[in-house]
Amino acid sequence: MLKKLKLFFVKPTELFREYLEKPVWALKLFIISLVTALYTYGSKILGEDLFAEMMEEKATSMPPEQAEALRSSIAFMNSPTMNLISAAVGAISAAVIILVIALVYMAFIRALKGEIKYKQVLAVYTLAYMASIIGMVAKFAYMYFTGNLIYLDFSPSFKDILLNNLDPFIIWQSILMVFGIAVVAGIPEKKSVIIVAVMWLVALAISFGSVMLTN
Repeated sequence: MLKKLKLFFVKPTELFREYLEKPVWALKLFIISLVTALYTYGSKILGEDLFAEMMEEKATSMPPEQAEALRSSIAFMNSPTMNLISAAVGAISAAVIILVIALVYMAFIRALKGEIKYKQVLAVYTLAYMASIIGMVAKFAYMYFTGNLIYLDFSPSFKDILLNNLDPFIIWQSILMVFGIAVVAGIPEKKSVIIVAVMWLVALAISFGSVMLTN
């Protein structure tokens, strides 16, 4: 385990080569779901006051009856029960999204003449996703110890979405995906870059679309 941890930071391609014969992904998917759940739960607790302020701002622009109903829901939304529910939803959503994205990656890779199986894509993607998990832990630690809730935004703008997708840990994950796809699918790195870049743009477009729908 220590050797693999070292290889992840120094020579991740060595780990990707293992997936040619033995693509493992279940444990990594569990770790991703668990850390996502803990991050969601912890962020809900840290951001209780921030969430209450945001809801109060919304209430000021509503009719009296709606504003009162919104204010009365704040305590419930910040309750331990809702925190647990949010954590569970976050964990399940993370797992489902990864399973779906891996399927899209597989279709894209095969369209560019790469030879790869679904389990291999999952193995590559879950390993690359560990970069984002490291980022998640680092961000939560920063917010917890400094009290600066810079990474909590309950009403993100287009700029926030763009900056989030340019996050160093997201970029790290993308670079790992480039190497992983090239190694396991047996395609040139140029094609791998195209695949990852297109997937990044699609994710950015979906995020922008969600902001437009929310607003």
